[in-house]
Parts: sequence; structure tokens; C-alpha cells
Amino acid sequence: MKRLVLLRFHGALPVCRNRGELLRLFNPDTLICGLYGGDERHLPAVRRRLDGVFASIRAIPGREPRWKWQHGDLAVAAWFREHGNEFPFDVLHVLEWDLLLLDALDRLHRNVPAGAVGVREYAQVKALEGTTRLWFNSALRYARGRGVMGLDDPGWQARAVGPAAGARSPALRVSRRALGLQGRRGLPPAHFSGGLRRRDGAGAWQ
Repeated sequence: MKRLVLLRFHGALPVCRNRGELLRLFNPDTLICGLYGGDERHLPAVRRRLDGVFASIRAIPGREPRWKWQHGDLAVAAWFREHGNEFPFDVLHVLEWDLLLLDALDRLHRNVPAGAVGVREYAQVKALEGTTRLWFNSALRYARGRGVMGLDDPGWQARAVGPAAGARSPALRVSRRALGLQGRRGLPPAHFSGGLRRRDGAGAWQ
């Protein structure tokens, strides 16, 4: 299985260099790409400061930094559509800049079935509402405003995928096929930054 890493970051470049170097240390045969969420005018300087760490660093043009931070699903989908599909990979690991991983990805995700979406700290949305994770509550309001996932429609939940669920950890493992399907065939987009996921009976997109 060929893996590709996409590290989302918005600043804190010394930390991002450290995270990139650690990822390369534990995953020497895996390409690591960066998705910069700051002001795109700073992208050339960001690339210079992180030279030698990432195979590619891209930014989503024409969007404010807050949009890129808040709408991680759309940012990752745009990255895959415009750039990521050019890389040979079977599985993409979307990681946030402040996540510290101290082992190889194939060991950390050894229990995730091929073709499935893997998340951590998985739970039903009702169990997560009102927690101290302010970013999750913000993502939930955002998803409801977008009409994502039928969160307030028990009939939709029962017919389609069961209870809406979420994940509190800033890491996602998604197959190339799932990336290609996102936004097609009536599938609502996963909200990558907020951790909201569409769920089938097995608890993962296939």
C-alpha cells in the first residue's frame, strides 16, 4: 500500500519543520506534502523556510486564511483535485500541524481496513456536543448550517447511515477512491477539520 501525507498548517513554521522531519524519520519511503492555510502571498517565503522537508507545498488561492482553517474538507478536496491526484498513492493521511506522531504510519493504522476512512476518538455526535472542544462545537454548527449529514433528521440517519458521528483527533486516513467520490453521487462531504464523518454500518466510508 502506497501512502502519501498531507500536512495542513497555517504558520508556526519551526514546529512544521519538526513535524515534517519526524514524519520522514519514521516513514522514509513516504512522500510528505504541505497544504499552507495562511496568506498565499507568503507562500514563496514559506517554501524557502521549509525547503528540503516537503515534496510539495501548496495553498488554496483566492480564499481568506480563516476559510482555509475552518473549511478543511473543501481545502483538501481542492488540493486533491488540482494537485494531489498527480501523486501515486493508495491512501492519504491528512494530518494537522500540531499532531505529534512517534511511530510509522503503517503501524499506527495497521487495524484500518484497506479502502476505509480511518479516524481516531470516534463517537456519536450526541456524545461530543457540549464538550470543551470548542473547534468541534464550531464545526457542528457549521455542518448544520450547511445541511451536512442530516444531523437533525432522524429519518435520514435511520435510512442512510445510522447516527451521525464525529472524531476529535486531528488525523484522517482516507483512500484515493474516497477522495475521488467526495462531492459525487450525493455524498455529503466529510468535514475534515471538524472531524464530522458520514458513517455506514461498518463505521467508515468504503
